Amino acid sequence: MSSGEKSQADEEEEDKEDDGLDEGDLDKASFGRIMALNRPELGYIIIGCIAAGINGGLQPLFAILFSGILGAFSLPPGAKQDKEITIFSCLFVAIGFAMLIANIVQNFCFATSGERLTKRLRASLFHAMLRQDMSYFDDHRNSTGALCVRLSTDASKVRGATGIRLGSTCQSVLGMGKLSACLPLTAWSDNIRRR
Repeated sequence: MSSGEKSQADEEEEDKEDDGLDEGDLDKASFGRIMALNRPELGYIIIGCIAAGINGGLQPLFAILFSGILGAFSLPPGAKQDKEITIFSCLFVAIGFAMLIANIVQNFCFATSGERLTKRLRASLFHAMLRQDMSYFDDHRNSTGALCVRLSTDASKVRGATGIRLGSTCQSVLGMGKLSACLPLTAWSDNIRRR
């Protein structure tokens, strides 16, 4: 191969330089930056985190009550056993109702927050596309179909970071915190009852 001829690899490299940025070259958005964009919905996020904390905190309480009702079934049949079972059954219904309300509030708040963020990001992305020079649209990566796909998918990918994932994280962390606090207290109260 002579020095005047270009290899196929050299041509592909020049094409990449002409194309500009690849999608892998774009900066990744940090969680803090996404939350800064979601600042107008901070009230929804706080209420959603509180509901997620309540929902996560009720899980260990459910486990403690479950062990309590098993203890009630081990009592000899009679009025005391019936009273204990009735109390635990009512507590189960109350916990179930509280979990229902907390789940509804959590999902509503995080879904509303995520949808509003998605709408705002799509609008700003669309306005940014409209402000581009005509030569921007000549590039094959900026065809009509590619831009429509970018409008529909890129903004909705961000929604997951502030919505369901944040709620699940809050629920898990606060549930583990409550469980860590309840286990020693439960063991301590069982030891006192046995004495």
